[in-house]
Amino acid sequence: MIIKKVMPKIPVAKKRVAAYCRVSTFRNEQDESFETQQKYYEELIQSHPDWELVKVYADRHSATRVKNRPGFQEMVAAAEAKKMDIIICKSISRFSRNMVDCQQYAKWFRTLGVTIIFEEQNIRTDDPTCDFVLSILAAVAQDESHSISENEKAAYACGGVVVAGLLYVVMSLIICLVGIKRVMRYLPPVVTGPVIICIGLSLASSAISNASTNWFLAFVALAVIIAFNIWGKGMFKIIPILMGVVISYIVALIMNAAGFTNPDGSAILNFSSVASSGFVGLPPFQICKFDVTAILVMAPIAIATMMEHVGDMSAISATVNKNFLADPGLHRTLLGDGVATALAGLIGGPANTTYGENTGALELSHVYDPLVIRIAACLAIIISFIPKVSAIISTMPSAIIGGVSFMLYGMISAIGVRNVVENKVDLTKSRNLIITGVIFVCGLGFGDGLTFTVAGTSITLTALSIAAIAGILLNIILPGNDYEFDESSDL
Repeated sequence: MIIKKVMPKIPVAKKRVAAYCRVSTFRNEQDESFETQQKYYEELIQSHPDWELVKVYADRHSATRVKNRPGFQEMVAAAEAKKMDIIICKSISRFSRNMVDCQQYAKWFRTLGVTIIFEEQNIRTDDPTCDFVLSILAAVAQDESHSISENEKAAYACGGVVVAGLLYVVMSLIICLVGIKRVMRYLPPVVTGPVIICIGLSLASSAISNASTNWFLAFVALAVIIAFNIWGKGMFKIIPILMGVVISYIVALIMNAAGFTNPDGSAILNFSSVASSGFVGLPPFQICKFDVTAILVMAPIAIATMMEHVGDMSAISATVNKNFLADPGLHRTLLGDGVATALAGLIGGPANTTYGENTGALELSHVYDPLVIRIAACLAIIISFIPKVSAIISTMPSAIIGGVSFMLYGMISAIGVRNVVENKVDLTKSRNLIITGVIFVCGLGFGDGLTFTVAGTSITLTALSIAAIAGILLNIILPGNDYEFDESSDL
């Protein structure tokens, strides 16, 4: 009889395998792709007899940095707890579109004994020769992310702009139905005035930032505007802003030709874009796209800009001594603003709204004829088809823009003060002081806005939106609202 020695089977430890997937844009149609990726990795890992599924970690966010992705951070914590041996990811760009993050986390996972497999590039991080190739491909992924983020997010931002424009249209219909007098009870000067002041003050840091690139040029622009406004004669007195821009630009040309540079060492003027641009061309059109998150981020801004619209209409009315809120009517001005905004957003353009700078220009130039604005609009459309002119305008030093902004942004706040004063808002009343004070703190204090989540959707309210909402609610809640809108044709 032959006796065979049977060796006991030693169980082979299975590799604990996780997967990471990410959908990096806003598109709703990619939700299906997101679920498909999860299912794919579950089936892939389970099909390998020597692999054991840990979990499929996933993020729906488009954040470039991994610290802003909760799914990725959960995977990091699991790796630290020694719960996995392998991570499978479709591509380097899905893992991280930040070159530094990609390299650092790849090396860090390797120190934990975790191997990352990038399917598309066929790279394993347990291969010591992969670092160089990984660094190159990570740099490419980061470069691609900029164009993807800008193009995709711009399209969805434009969708939010379209919705914001439609909100203007809805508001104009409400005003038309219920009457301007009843609506203005909720938008009295004690609300609109402080909001306009906040708009100007919130832009002040932008003026300082631009001017600080070259304080001398900023001073020249500001000084020329003041000089022509105070001491200018004839035609020159009504175009102080244009003269400020032209003269300071000539100074910049002279300084650039003489070899002067900005304090940081950069050139004062750069004409490379002018040389590469053509004389005739189409502006970059982009069809808008819609996403709930983008809409909820952009649409609330319409609340603040409506406040600005009402305030600007009041200020312009006072400037030209005619009540535009009554004739042609606030509902018509809002309708024009909303339709223009929606149409611009549809083809990738920015939102249209009333600007305090324009009111400041009216105050400085005393030119009130709407025909001038129509001519300017036609010229702007023509120039948009001449890339060479657009390129020349883009060479304008930011310091000059900062110097001009000193005047224009300051005038926005000054117009808000004028709105309060000319409407005789009684700030000896506690009610009015409370409303004004809360609007100021909200408008200037919430620097980054307020972000919260509703039903899994992240919503961000800007500081001006918060200020406008707070002012409207306090005006409704607090007793003593005795404001009566004057519908007379002249102020």
